[in-house]
Amino acid sequence: MNVLSTYPGNRTATMSGTSMATPNIAGVAALWVAANPGVPKKDRPAKFREALKAACRDLPPPPPA
Repeated sequence: MNVLSTYPGNRTATMSGTSMATPNIAGVAALWVAANPGVPKKDRPAKFREALKAACRDLPPPPPA
């Protein structure tokens, strides 16, 4: 997955990997917590994981290069 991001020198660049995935999932987690204020703090990791899995689907393998 290529994600457009800011880059030094007042530029943008497409990058991939955990450095790009981590802020995306952190943002989704923050939105989920805000939308589910009644979930006790101790239950949030498991409930978030369940919600995330329910919203995901497996993608087909990429075509051969």
